[in-house]
Order: sequence, then structure tokens, then C-alpha cells
Amino acid sequence: MPKRIPLQRRGRAKPKFRPRTHKSLGKIELPKQENTGIILDLLHDNIKSAPIMKVRFGKDVMLLAATNGSRVGENIMIHKLADLPEGSLVCNVESRPGAGPKLIRSAGGAGRIVGKEGKLTSVLLPSKEIKKIHSECRAIVGRVAGAGMTEKPMLKAGAGFYAMKAKGIIWPRVRATKKNAVDHPFGGGGKTLGKKKTVSRHASPGRKVGSISARRTGKRRGKK
Repeated sequence: MPKRIPLQRRGRAKPKFRPRTHKSLGKIELPKQENTGIILDLLHDNIKSAPIMKVRFGKDVMLLAATNGSRVGENIMIHKLADLPEGSLVCNVESRPGAGPKLIRSAGGAGRIVGKEGKLTSVLLPSKEIKKIHSECRAIVGRVAGAGMTEKPMLKAGAGFYAMKAKGIIWPRVRATKKNAVDHPFGGGGKTLGKKKTVSRHASPGRKVGSISARRTGKRRGKK
């Protein structure tokens, strides 16, 4: 019986390939009405990169990505983008009014308000993209805590393995050309693939690797 390559095994989504979402503390969200809350606790979440703060808004207790300098017992304010001046740093930003925080929630992330035009506010994201968001969307002023997370060295391979395992990522990743022929279509032989990289859309599951049904390959030259 032929051996299933990892690409086929991943498609079945067995526990090995799933993120450990059952260890997550919960969903990050904003209240519907209240705009002022008090921080009850600062927590660590295995799934998320940033620290999490537990905040009480009236009768509701919700989770948010913690901002720099957050302390237990402090008050926290939620602002509409329309009420904030240009140049303000924001995080936990809604993508649509009332949708809850969807943007700028990872450790060390911060967006900057760079302009306003009618009902839209332009926000410079950490990726350097400028996104236009409805001015009624809400956000928290400040930068997400945990900015030095990526500067901490792994020191050993096992630490990196378990860090990726929490997110459902198989690590370390071996290049296809370095595998045996039984493990991957590009495996075995020398340094090159030894065959075409493009495959048909209707190829068998064990062969569907590389550029699948590519319209064109190679470096794009000229204006077209």
C-alpha cells in the first residue's frame, strides 16, 4: 500500500495538525454599550501572543489584548475613531461598527491614525498598510503589550517545537527536495526537483504539490 505524504495526512485535520484551541481563555470582544471598564486580572493565553486582560464592563466580564502599562485595578476607556485626533496610537480596533476587535491584537502591535475623510478614518497598520475604517468603529488607545516576545531566543529546538505545536504548525519544516522519494514527489535524487513543478488541477492527491494549475510560471518581465 502506498504511503500517504504529510500533505494528504494534514487534509484529514487530525489532532496533530489542529491548534490547541481548547486551551484558549476565550474570545476577545468589546461590550455593546459600556465604554468604561476596570481591569480585574492579567492572564497568559497559550494560543495568543499578547497578554490578556480580564475587564469588567458593568455586569459583563470580557477579555481584551492587554496594552502597555496595564495594571490590575486601573480603568480602561473605549473610544470611537471619530473622537481620537490624528497621530493617536490604537489597538483592539473594530473592522466594522459593533463587530468586536479584529485588528491589531498581536504582541507589540499598534496602529496610528493618519487621516480622516468623511465617515472613514485611515489607520496605519503594523504591516505598513493604510486601511480605511468607518469612524464609528471603536478602539483602545495604546500599544499591545509583549513587544519583546520575538526577541527571546528559543535556546533549543524543543522550545520552538512546542511553541509551534500550540498553533497547530508542524515544525521544523523539511524542504521537499531533501526528503526521500517515498515521502514527497520532489524527494530523492539530487538538489533539483527532477520533474515539472506545475501539476494539473485534476492530479491525484499524492501528486498535487508545487504550482497547482498555474496560469504561468517564471519571472514576470515587461509591463504585461
